[in-house]
Amino acid sequence: MSPCCRAKIYKFGNKRRQCSGCKKTWTRWPKKRGRNPLRPHHKLLHRVVAEKQSLLTPRFNRQHLTEGALSARLRRTMERFLQRGKPNTAPPGQLILVIDALWFLFGGKRWTLYLTVVRSVDRDQAVMLEPVLYPDRENCDDWARAIDSISRNVRNRIVALVCDGFRGTDRLASGNHWIVQRCHFHLLSQLHLNRGR
Repeated sequence: MSPCCRAKIYKFGNKRRQCSGCKKTWTRWPKKRGRNPLRPHHKLLHRVVAEKQSLLTPRFNRQHLTEGALSARLRRTMERFLQRGKPNTAPPGQLILVIDALWFLFGGKRWTLYLTVVRSVDRDQAVMLEPVLYPDRENCDDWARAIDSISRNVRNRIVALVCDGFRGTDRLASGNHWIVQRCHFHLLSQLHLNRGR
């Protein structure tokens, strides 16, 4: 039955249909209006989040877009990136948790992205968990909130923590009964600073 008159529907060509009562026609597969959406620019996301580059630099703005247009393009890119699929599942067995944070300025306010990666104790391949974004500087309380956001099934299998040694590392690890290991890069950097000339 037709949606307009609740009358019988007739085939009116290949794609169109017609109402037998009011003779109104419509297409079965209406085309979406407007231009096709642009492909997401994952390089843009990498430069802003990982490399901490500003959207207003000339290499970003070769098309001479406004700040609002660039922000909207970045937002669409982030939304499509998140819609690609769910984060990878953690490997089986005991796990090692590797954590680090990235900070950046947005709207004159400092934000910190908390990144968590898990890997099995007997394998080299790691799986990145869903990142968490909090305002202000990196701190132990927000790290505790980020770790609490990890599913209980994964959290209960973590036996060790690898980090850069931020303040509160020992408190965070002892509260979860984890072994702490300093990241080798940060450990060597600290030893280099402390050894003097």
